Amino acid sequence: HLECVTWFQIMENSVHTNVVRIVRYMT
Repeated sequence: HLECVTWFQIMENSVHTNVVRIVRYMT
């Protein structure tokens, strides 16, 4: 169960980083 939560946090963090990069690139 803990591994699932950690994996989800890693994925969410990765997606957030990609969104920030895209937003900075667009501006």
